[in-house]
Amino acid sequence: MKLNISPEHFEEIIKKAYSLDSVFLLKLISEGTDVRQMCEGNVKIETLYTNLIRKGLITEEDKITLLGNELLEFINKPFIAKIVKPK
Repeated sequence: MKLNISPEHFEEIIKKAYSLDSVFLLKLISEGTDVRQMCEGNVKIETLYTNLIRKGLITEEDKITLLGNELLEFINKPFIAKIVKPK
C-alpha cells in the first residue's frame, strides 16, 4: 500500500483534525484488513479505531462512510481543493 500525501494534503488533513495514523488505518480498512484483530492488546490502535467511528469515517461494522470515502479520494487526487468537513 502506498499513500501519496503532499505537503498541501498533510496541511489540510491536520487542519481538519485528522491524523496520518487515522488516515493510514482508514486505508487499511478500505483494503479489507481486519483492524479489530490489530486492536486486541494494542490500546493506541484501538483508540485510533474508536476515533474513526466517532468522527464518522467508518461505521461500527467497519464499513467506510461517505465522509471516509471522501477523505480517501482527497488523498488520492492531486491537491486542488480543500476537504469539506460537515459540521
